[in-house]
Amino acid sequence: MKKHLIIVSVIGVTLSAILAYLSLRYDLIPYPYSAEREVIDNFVKVLFSIASVFFSLIIVVFAYSLIVFRRKRGDTGEGRPIRGYSPLELAWTIIPLVIVLVLAVFGGIALNNITRAGPPGSEMEIDVTAQRYSWQFYYPAYNLNSFELHVPVNQRLVIRLQSKDVVHSFWVQEWGPKQDAVPGLTTQVRYTPKQTGQFMVECSQMCGIGHTYMTAPVFVTSADDFQGWVQQAQKIAATATPTATAPTGTSPAGATPPGINLVAKDTAFNMNTISVPAGAMVTINFDNQDPGMPHNFSVYTDSSATKSIFIGKVVTGPNSTQYMFTAPATPGNYFFRCDVHPTIMTGTLEVK
Repeated sequence: MKKHLIIVSVIGVTLSAILAYLSLRYDLIPYPYSAEREVIDNFVKVLFSIASVFFSLIIVVFAYSLIVFRRKRGDTGEGRPIRGYSPLELAWTIIPLVIVLVLAVFGGIALNNITRAGPPGSEMEIDVTAQRYSWQFYYPAYNLNSFELHVPVNQRLVIRLQSKDVVHSFWVQEWGPKQDAVPGLTTQVRYTPKQTGQFMVECSQMCGIGHTYMTAPVFVTSADDFQGWVQQAQKIAATATPTATAPTGTSPAGATPPGINLVAKDTAFNMNTISVPAGAMVTINFDNQDPGMPHNFSVYTDSSATKSIFIGKVVTGPNSTQYMFTAPATPGNYFFRCDVHPTIMTGTLEVK
């Protein structure tokens, strides 16, 4: 038995060491792009490394026993009875208990690190409003609203969440923690983005038929680029083209409003290309047929949406409105979109 014990121990320790090393060395979930996500990933690595040790020992003993101690052909005798072994029973009770208590302390420290508030003035506050099926972001320090989330890299963020209707959940996969937005409550979550790039806010709580489309782009940029975006967004908000609005609902019997009929349905426009004469007054008869979902129509010089030509007011369906704006005087292709769903509701404005 001593020989078997040595063999099992050597194999078990070797396999445990290999699996524990792999668990600690490699990211099981790729792309940790926030400080909070790194804390969580490190905790998960420790959990997997401990689990790999127990997994290895159990599997090695089990497999070795099946191979070496299997019943021989013709052996009809009974196995030697085992009535118990107190030291072993104490060991498999006390060791897991100690591990669980240590992990509880480790987990509490990790949770505190990702949720505690920073020094006064060190965090950027962003108020997020969730509703079927859109996100809206308000920056109190700049008195600025946006349907896109722009943040500077290495800046601690405190995201305050509210919901106008049902329970939603704010989640940027690369940042880690999720947080529910609950009607009647203000919840919050903190992030510190560590890498620039473009990401996506998703709702991770099933919230209705349009749940799949409840996304918003996230842009993590340098501090200077973020300030440039703020100035541009404030300029757009201050100089946005006024919207001429027709009475909502159906038109009088026999009356057909002039212009281009644009329908938003199933989180998509009914046309991907709109052609208009250069310098002409354009009328868009906008019909939002998505119940409970906000949409609008806006025109920009290009797909970066940094320079606006026209921004229409947001309409929650089912409802309709009329937008009027002057087409650019220079012929070419321009970009239109729904600002609420800027990644999936887009199109080309052809100016001829």
